Amino acid sequence: MFSTLSGHDESNGLVVTRDALEPLQLYKAADESIAPVGRPLRHAAADRHTTGEAQYVDDVKIHDLKHAALVHSTEAHARIVSIDTSAALAVEGVLAYVDAKVTRRNNELYTVKQLTVRRASSAANNRFILLILQDIPPGGMLRPSLQPIFVLQDTTPVFADGVVEMVGQPIGCIVAEDVVTARRAAKLVKVDYEKLPAILSIEEAIAARSYLSEKPEIFGATQDDVDEALKSAPIILSGEVAIGGQEHIYMETQSSIVVPQENDEWVVYTASQSPSDAQYLCANILGIPSCNVVIKVKRLGGGFGGKGTGDRIPRGPAMVAANKIRKPVSCVLHRYDDIAATGKRHPALFKYRVGIDESGKLLALHVVEYLQGGYSTDHSLSVATVIQYADGCYRVPVMRGECWVMKTNTCSNTAFRAYGRPQVFFFMETVMNAVAQRVGRPLNEVMRLNLAQEGDKALCGSTINYYCLPECWSEVETLSNFAKLKGECEAFNRTSQRMKRGVSIAGTVQGLTIPGFMEQGTALVQLMLDGTVRVAVGTVEMGQGLNTKITQITAAALKIPYEKVTVIEMATDKTANTIESGGSIGTDICGHAVKKACEKLLLGLEPHVQKCNGDYTKALMSAFMAKVPLQASETVTGERKAHNMPEADHPYFTTGAACVVVELDCLTGEHKLKSVDIVMDVGDSINPAVDIGQIEGGFMQ
Repeated sequence: MFSTLSGHDESNGLVVTRDALEPLQLYKAADESIAPVGRPLRHAAADRHTTGEAQYVDDVKIHDLKHAALVHSTEAHARIVSIDTSAALAVEGVLAYVDAKVTRRNNELYTVKQLTVRRASSAANNRFILLILQDIPPGGMLRPSLQPIFVLQDTTPVFADGVVEMVGQPIGCIVAEDVVTARRAAKLVKVDYEKLPAILSIEEAIAARSYLSEKPEIFGATQDDVDEALKSAPIILSGEVAIGGQEHIYMETQSSIVVPQENDEWVVYTASQSPSDAQYLCANILGIPSCNVVIKVKRLGGGFGGKGTGDRIPRGPAMVAANKIRKPVSCVLHRYDDIAATGKRHPALFKYRVGIDESGKLLALHVVEYLQGGYSTDHSLSVATVIQYADGCYRVPVMRGECWVMKTNTCSNTAFRAYGRPQVFFFMETVMNAVAQRVGRPLNEVMRLNLAQEGDKALCGSTINYYCLPECWSEVETLSNFAKLKGECEAFNRTSQRMKRGVSIAGTVQGLTIPGFMEQGTALVQLMLDGTVRVAVGTVEMGQGLNTKITQITAAALKIPYEKVTVIEMATDKTANTIESGGSIGTDICGHAVKKACEKLLLGLEPHVQKCNGDYTKALMSAFMAKVPLQASETVTGERKAHNMPEADHPYFTTGAACVVVELDCLTGEHKLKSVDIVMDVGDSINPAVDIGQIEGGFMQ
């Protein structure tokens, strides 16, 4: 259990000067028998991050690299009447313009259909022209995610196909010798539109019955059961709750470099949380076998969910452009273009009815959520299923949650850290506030009255296991000296007209891992003859410290020094068919795979270690000479059967509570945090330093 404090008086024997506002971090001591697991080691790449030596996509050096810049829509919904690229193509250094169907040669404009008619002298000649001039080649796909191999059937096209559906949607791209020229020329492309009606808000989409989902996601009680429970409740409250979206603002913008090889093979450097998806998408765009494409991801400069699908925005055009000019092409988005073109966290609207008793105890709740999906499906249909966690940290005896995804002419919203949970947790905390006001009790009392307990059944259907939220709540009350803070805020507010202060505790809970196909991890472990170890895993380092923890697990499993382990880039020619990196499950699943691979290698190596009197390096050479395998690959799943765990249940729940003091300027709306205390249960931490950094960073975001 971690405690992160921001300066308070006394708690559990700790004396801290509150006025100094010096942060304090407490965590459980490591078990030295499994060292270096459990030690608060610094991030494995911290030195390279600090000095600027850490390599990102835009730092990759490729010979004869060309650069692409996107041409964005300036209308929310319109039909493309014409595209004039003459001014852009006249700029020195510009090589080509690429888009969905329209293709150009010697300043003549043809559509694919016109090409087959224009050169009618021979069928062979027609095929030749199509092959040379069509930007997306025959057999390629404009919407590459619409294939059975993708769990998420994303309707997003590489380029707008005759109609634009949001401001910022890519229409085409300019390819030039350098990035400055490409971006300057892209602004010279003139697009004429015929405007169409646009839907820009959730309310407009509801009124127009504009849906991305064919039916709502529904969890919990039947309509009859929840209606009956609400009727029998002594008090019924109803209302609406709305929450806006959020921009990811990862430090590294969306970036890709596409490099053509011999025999229609490709190497793609891309800032992606989903390298395996990227591999199949690139293959689908060009209509080539997926084994011809290798995706390489060294690290991301932040992802937060935005590089699960947002990475496709530069990579698709770069892929088409590189195929057209047969040169390596880089597409690194300018920050403005990144914000304009990429999806955000989903804005949401909730409509609810809640039944309670006179004490404020929850009896029944019916909620309908409307998510603003944007113009295409992206992750939205999956985020809609997160309505199953709308009970938050609380026990609701009878609850029904429904979620519709609305289609609007706005950016296609996508995954974002916590994946729909901030919206439903915000909703539930707002309901608890309304309940507390209605029954006239302090909010903290009403929250504690309704907290879920170990063994309860959550709305998602899972039994709550390894659940420490009540303990976290009590701990943060003590560490923060909540009662004293509350009194101080009330005293301040009695004497201050303009500035007001408030203090509150809120909890969080997340079931882990993710049941279903996401519960699988892949690892490749290679033992070098000099005693060092190279590891590749099927998830991506995004700054979250995954590689640091993998290094610790490897060192502990093989009983070797931490410094002898190197985790290399994630590449689909080493770990294939991997899941998306997200959901806080990377270390759980891939760490397990690494441990299994190490155990497999030790079975063959152990006799040689004994033979060489414990000399690990000599044992490796002995094993090599005896033809013992020195590399192993493992793909593992959660060991549910061994623990009698139902397939749909979360094996465990991670929980936490935070106490926050906020000061608000009632005239301007300016607000600031005065103090923050967080207590988080993460079980036995593999790396407390990394985990505390993640907790603090997650809180701030």
